[in-house]
Amino acid sequence: MIGRQHSNQAAHDCLSGGGNMGGLMRGTDLNAILAVRAATSRRVTAAGGISTQEEIDSLDAQGVDAVVGMALYTGKLKLP
Repeated sequence: MIGRQHSNQAAHDCLSGGGNMGGLMRGTDLNAILAVRAATSRRVTAAGGISTQEEIDSLDAQGVDAVVGMALYTGKLKLP
C-alpha cells in the first residue's frame, strides 16, 4: 500500500529538465519549461541550467518551482 501511494503521488508532479544545460550555468530553456507548464495542470518543477534569481523569479511568476544546484555550489547564486 505504501508503494502504491508513493507512485500515485509521483504521478501528480512533473519535472522539466534542461537537457544538457544542467551544471553548465548557461541559463535554462524558459520556453520549453513554459510549454510543459501550459500542457499540464500538474505541478511543474524546472531543473537544469538555472543560475540567476531572475530565472527563479520568472519561473515562480508562471507557477513553476525551480531546482538550483551548481549555481549554489559555485557561489554564483546566494541564498537570501
